[in-house]
Amino acid sequence: LAQAEFFVSSGVMSGDQSLLLEQHHSLVHSVLEKKKTKPDADIVSSQFHDFDGMYIAMAPGAGGIVNITVEYPYLPALFQNGARAVLQQWEADFPGVQTSTPSDSKVEIAVAVSAWVDPTVAENLIQELASVRLRLQSGPLLKYAETFLKGSGGLTDLKFQARANETVWLLPKEDRLMVIFSVHMLDENEATIARTACREFMDAYRLVPGSLACSFHEATQPPGVLTALPGFQDPGANTGFVTFTILKDHINKPEKMKKTVTGVMSFRTFFQYHMKSTKYYLHSRMRARVDVLQQSLNRAIRPKIEETAKRTVGGKVFQGSKADTSVAAGRPAWQKA
Repeated sequence: LAQAEFFVSSGVMSGDQSLLLEQHHSLVHSVLEKKKTKPDADIVSSQFHDFDGMYIAMAPGAGGIVNITVEYPYLPALFQNGARAVLQQWEADFPGVQTSTPSDSKVEIAVAVSAWVDPTVAENLIQELASVRLRLQSGPLLKYAETFLKGSGGLTDLKFQARANETVWLLPKEDRLMVIFSVHMLDENEATIARTACREFMDAYRLVPGSLACSFHEATQPPGVLTALPGFQDPGANTGFVTFTILKDHINKPEKMKKTVTGVMSFRTFFQYHMKSTKYYLHSRMRARVDVLQQSLNRAIRPKIEETAKRTVGGKVFQGSKADTSVAAGRPAWQKA
């Protein structure tokens, strides 16, 4: 969890520090990499599932075209608030790419052979397509960040759902842009660990100069900026609310803009990764302790029972038993000698 400082510094990261996670879908990335090396060869039809209920299907088309279908239950809210601009930017930046939206929850992407001509452009295209979930989720924040940087105003408080049981709020202010995530865990034990992890985020940003400010509020005490919103309804998150504050210094350059937006919107993936790592660490420690206890039990030796003769008052003799509790009783024969 101490690596949270790498995340909160994503907007102004210095040196060789970087997010220690892949942000793209590895299987989609590998299929497109093979297509780049052999543009004329057809790919194998594949179907993948990503986090947050996203479904991705890849199939070959006529003339070496790659058809990619993306279905995501939360696309309607994203399309209404900036995700369509992401698709339009792909068509402008990558020749041979065409996108369409046959329904509010589906995106179809066609990649022609001409898209693989320039190696540099092709590599950037692969990274974008393999990160389609993150790019679509980042659409609203990218739109707000660009408008906030220009200072043109006109932004209103935005609320949208990016995954089940969780809500994202974008709250523009005069000098900052606030991004608030409600965090909900399906298991109450995980929620307990998650609250500790969220507090770690709140403390870690202070260790990195110039990083995004981060705060955490318990589920029973939502942030004041949320409760002050007209018609605010508690989403019922059992963990709490995590708030990141973006300043203009974090997004005043194109590369810093992309790092900040991508880093903030990948918070949930990063958070989930460390949740799994924490549970693995706890389970490994528990298993190691169980092994030590098992070894102690295996080394335990029951005391030797000796038969002794006893006589009653009437003179009758019977055999009794007596436990030998001496130190030598539990030793092997060669040690007793």
